[in-house]
Amino acid sequence: MHNYAGYAVATAARPSTWTDYGNGIRLGAPSNADYTINIDYLRTPEYMNSDSSESEIRNVWKEMFVLGTLARVMEVNEDYAEASQERDKLSPMLTAFAVREGRGGIKTGPNIMGQGPGRTRSARRDRNF
Repeated sequence: MHNYAGYAVATAARPSTWTDYGNGIRLGAPSNADYTINIDYLRTPEYMNSDSSESEIRNVWKEMFVLGTLARVMEVNEDYAEASQERDKLSPMLTAFAVREGRGGIKTGPNIMGQGPGRTRSARRDRNF
């Protein structure tokens, strides 16, 4: 709201800047025509609650999934030493998962539309929201 405070009175223009707002996007100004915008997003996987539930995790990460489940079951059964050993095996897999499957820049933050090639800006709560 801070960056686009004058949205209601802004001149209609081609979309060039935007932010997320209320489970949708908020453009920097009203759109002057119909446009198609491709947006990548992450959603929470469906909860697996029965034997017939299908995992949404890719096969390459199945071992990570199984080790995490095994460690959690061991913790529930109060087998903390064994669970710790399984979590030690799991840790590098979680790091690899985050690096390979994560979205957005690790050092610079997400790319903001309209910044031009090679110029990125990190999202900041005090400035962007």
